[in-house]
Amino acid sequence: MPTEFLLARYNIRVAQAHHGLLDEDDLARVTGLHPDMVRRLYSLGALEAEEEWQGRPLFAPAMLARLRRMLRLRRDLGLSWHGLGMVAELLERIDRLEARVRQLETTLASPEGTL
Repeated sequence: MPTEFLLARYNIRVAQAHHGLLDEDDLARVTGLHPDMVRRLYSLGALEAEEEWQGRPLFAPAMLARLRRMLRLRRDLGLSWHGLGMVAELLERIDRLEARVRQLETTLASPEGTL
């Protein structure tokens, strides 16, 4: 029985390493959260899975950045777990919009000045 468990864990790690994805345990380990809290945040929709493998969600590295941002918001502003996902998603959207504005400003300031 222990050998089967080790092989299953090894297969999960190999699959994730191949795709560069993280499971709940990986996110928990890196952020210091309990894996159950990561699962709860996923069930609330605060974390989005890139894909699933054997019924387990696998997360893109961007979800690690989102989770770290959510933990800072919780610590600094005392936001509830339910609202953290929405706030983090809105901040990510603002970041993308600001990057797009900078890109457009650079394009307009270039000698060609065309979009």
